[in-house]
Amino acid sequence: MIESWGGLATSGVEILGDKLENLLRDAVLSRGLGRAYGDAALPANPKDKVVSTRLANRILFFDPKNRVIEVEAGISYRELNRVVWRKNLAIPVSPGTEFVTIGGAVSADVHGKNHHSAGSFGDYVVSLRVVLASGDTIEISDSKEPELFRAVIGGMGLIAHIASVKFKLEEIPSPWIEAETFVGENLDEVIELLEKLRDFPFTAAWIDGCARNNGRGIVYVGRWSKKRIDIPKAPSTVSVPFRPPCSVLRNLSIELFNTVYFLAKSLSAKRTVVSPYSFYYPLDGVNNWNRLYGKKGFFQYQCVIPEDAGKNAVKELFKLIWKRGGLPYLVVLKDMGSRGKGILSFPIKGYTLALDFPFTKENIKLAYELDAFTIECGGRVYLAKDALLTKENFSKMYKDSIDRFQEIREKWNKDFKIRSKMGVRLFGDPK
Repeated sequence: MIESWGGLATSGVEILGDKLENLLRDAVLSRGLGRAYGDAALPANPKDKVVSTRLANRILFFDPKNRVIEVEAGISYRELNRVVWRKNLAIPVSPGTEFVTIGGAVSADVHGKNHHSAGSFGDYVVSLRVVLASGDTIEISDSKEPELFRAVIGGMGLIAHIASVKFKLEEIPSPWIEAETFVGENLDEVIELLEKLRDFPFTAAWIDGCARNNGRGIVYVGRWSKKRIDIPKAPSTVSVPFRPPCSVLRNLSIELFNTVYFLAKSLSAKRTVVSPYSFYYPLDGVNNWNRLYGKKGFFQYQCVIPEDAGKNAVKELFKLIWKRGGLPYLVVLKDMGSRGKGILSFPIKGYTLALDFPFTKENIKLAYELDAFTIECGGRVYLAKDALLTKENFSKMYKDSIDRFQEIREKWNKDFKIRSKMGVRLFGDPK
């Protein structure tokens, strides 16, 4: 079985190998570490050939002086961080986990805690080497097939297979983060803090989704530190060894955890130098934490509310969740900056909310209501996290880019040979 991070599963033929370009010529879908929460990395048909890129993890070119690197698509943030940090360099944009491949970062056009100041990953891509549906391998960039280039960035693997990525790195004084925490006693205070602290390169807020009609939270900010020069050691981890038949997470236990967490962070709020592991990747300390949701799994609803809709729209979204009895187990609120170069890239200027829900009938119904609210605000859902969006709602959210994207797909992906379950669900691709 091939699974998504959220617990969706399907049968299919998954092939691993380090001769990536040869394998991709006949593939219907390519897949990295499987961290897409929904069905973006699941085959549309059980007979489809799915190529895993995990063994294609070499560094092909590295110029530390000019801060440019080219890597195979299967190399992960975890593998690459350990190389570039030693040169006082960093990947300019990082998602909330190290277990993402660079190819996946391009396909999802990932963003991080610094989107308001640095944009998304696609903004730093110099060129891509891709394998087309025809089997041909070509290099694309802003000057070579620019339309295809912008379609592949954020295109969720639906237009071409990524073989390698050349991108720019960021110079840093050290890999450590000078971090500070602030307490917001309610949602208004949290949003005001995020706006007030935008001069920090990194900002994000944890929201207590169980604090109904309140929305208290902790705002985390940071910048690269000049106070330490050693290389941080990867922390020890614990692992969830198997997926239990039912969720070990319960509403009461999450409410208790959130209360304790909020109080602990409130009492310890201060400025300190921390490891990038704890600042960027706190959930990576528990391997396979997604298994805690049991066999039914979970989904993450991540949307962006445009700046024009205002912070009141963010508050109204929470009110809708609480009114319907929803209880998100994990909530993160971040600032978003300008839109990226990818045609289907998720970011638009405003606020992005990521909310984790157990897969239940009630929560699925809530997700559809949140879709309607997001559309009304002029926002959109992040495809890398999506598992439930309908074709109709997708067309409303991405109405300014779908036709253009499909035209490019029809040109380069003949008969939609390259496809996924997500492509079937959102674009009506053949199975």
